[in-house]
Amino acid sequence: MTVDVTGTWRSTEGGLVEFVLVQEGPKVNGPYRITLTFQTVTIASGTIAGTVNGDVFRFTQKSGTLGIQGEMRVSGDEMSGELRGSGGRRDVVLRRVDSSRPAVQP
Repeated sequence: MTVDVTGTWRSTEGGLVEFVLVQEGPKVNGPYRITLTFQTVTIASGTIAGTVNGDVFRFTQKSGTLGIQGEMRVSGDEMSGELRGSGGRRDVVLRRVDSSRPAVQP
């Protein structure tokens, strides 16, 4: 059975990592942003696209900076794994803070 990752996910410590994801079947898309620790300066943003297979979410950047990609293991309202990009590699834990679908922008 494949998990559903639809919703807003935020990091639990360090600088903010946020994904706002919409899942249709195994395909996932949505915007992301990464900010510096203890600051509100966004250092990376754009969109990601990926797939969910079982409890594993794999993604790559479609637009934006840093060229991020990653693989996360999902358990309920938490996912953990790593982000990789031109800025290096970072282990991250994200928690779902909202499970609703984002509003569609006209």
